[in-house]
Amino acid sequence: MQAPEPAPQPLAAGYGTYVHGTKLTIVCNPSAGVRQQIIFGESTGAARFVFAFFSAEDRITGAVGVGGARAVNQLRSATERRSPSTELELENRHESAGRAQ
Repeated sequence: MQAPEPAPQPLAAGYGTYVHGTKLTIVCNPSAGVRQQIIFGESTGAARFVFAFFSAEDRITGAVGVGGARAVNQLRSATERRSPSTELELENRHESAGRAQ
């Protein structure tokens, strides 16, 4: 028996802010994730990168773009649908970066 599809979320909330001079763009609810993965950018040392956060069911819960990484905005519809990670078109796929804080 398959688990029911998650209910559609309202328009993915998001906001931008600056922390110590670095632009952060937050989409949906990264804190609901149990793992995080860099999906854009070479590493956390890059000028711009994006972390996606995933639930225990491996569905995207939110994302954070660092350094003006506008690629995070492309994840809004995926977070609205709580898409499985396998459905995301990732520019740079990296191994899991650990558990979400």
